[in-house]
Amino acid sequence: MIHGNLKSLVAVMATSVALASAAHAGGYSRGSANLDPLMEDGTQVSSSFTVIAPNRGMSTVQPAGAPAAIPASAITPTPALAAAGATGNAGAKFTEAYTVFGATAAMDVVGPTRCAGTFSQPYGANVDYGWTRIMSGVSTTTSSEMSSMEFGLTCSYRAEVGKGNMYVIGGVFHQTIDYTEARGFGFGSVLGGGDIAMDDGSVGYRVGLGYTIPEIALKASLIYRSAVDVGLKGVVRNPAFPGGSVTAFANATTPQSVKLAVQSGVAPGWLVFGSVEWTDWSVLQQVQVFADPGQLAVGAAPIAGVTVDAFFRDGWTVSGGVAHKFNDKFSGLASLTWDRGTSTGRSSYSDTLTVSTGGSYTVNENVSIRGGLAYSFLDSLTEVNTAGHTIGYDKDYSIGGGLSLNIKF
Repeated sequence: MIHGNLKSLVAVMATSVALASAAHAGGYSRGSANLDPLMEDGTQVSSSFTVIAPNRGMSTVQPAGAPAAIPASAITPTPALAAAGATGNAGAKFTEAYTVFGATAAMDVVGPTRCAGTFSQPYGANVDYGWTRIMSGVSTTTSSEMSSMEFGLTCSYRAEVGKGNMYVIGGVFHQTIDYTEARGFGFGSVLGGGDIAMDDGSVGYRVGLGYTIPEIALKASLIYRSAVDVGLKGVVRNPAFPGGSVTAFANATTPQSVKLAVQSGVAPGWLVFGSVEWTDWSVLQQVQVFADPGQLAVGAAPIAGVTVDAFFRDGWTVSGGVAHKFNDKFSGLASLTWDRGTSTGRSSYSDTLTVSTGGSYTVNENVSIRGGLAYSFLDSLTEVNTAGHTIGYDKDYSIGGGLSLNIKF
């Protein structure tokens, strides 16, 4: 039996794995609900906080019809843009640091049934182009931000199977999406485009199976998270519109996903773990925004130049690592995660390779504090946007750190 030596390692992985997930972030992915407590014992509450700082900027720009690409750092404001306040060059970093928060409260309900309430931030994107896109001529977008929240209730039913326990898992969640986008009017087509401010709340579900053999710290789970149809509603602003703005709507779908995760003790004080996840990001291509009936036309009318462009392909994430218990107080781990970028040549979401490390300090039998660090290598790629402009991105990086607190009763 090696269960006694590895019990604390089963918990320490949560922060590091969550940190790596937020750091490599395929597509718009950021955080996910922590369902591990559904296959554990006792009442427990945990929370996590992660900060990620990606570093990405344009390296080259080739406007549509231009004979060759030029370094983005060589593109500086024209006199007209400088008079409007533009500074720097088109190669400046446009990605913004972001935070990811998560929380879980789990307890036994009736007999072998156990439930967990979860909070997570599954999707997000935050870029501040400033003047870089305008001065390079590739678009008039100055910034865009997407944020989300998920409130879930998931339960498991335990049954003894073989040497361990089988868990049947199922639950529902309510997901919110908020999206904003800003344009630099007067530096492109005033009639095309518009500032966007839209949001929505929708319901989805998750189901899965789990299996544990406590004596060898074996835990395996297969979890499916449903796609969610999103009906965004809000406002699009443009000086050319009657009154300067119109109420609007857009329909989209956030992706379904399937994740297989396995961990097992291999020797006293040592544990190995790995996971594979598929996310149906190809469901998100180009989202057209429509003006409500009576705004720009008798019926609902697509607004020229107002789309949210992703053109993603499916995402695959593969992760593996090893954990070690140094003593009764301290445990640590290291992991390596590869994420296949979702870009099809229409975005900057490249392949990433993330190295992460984490540790846990056990305060007492009921309280533990965990932390982790991650460094991601962002691969180079070329983007051709919908206007035909070609943008090159060099190899870049992202760094992150996270903390979590776990309390058992």
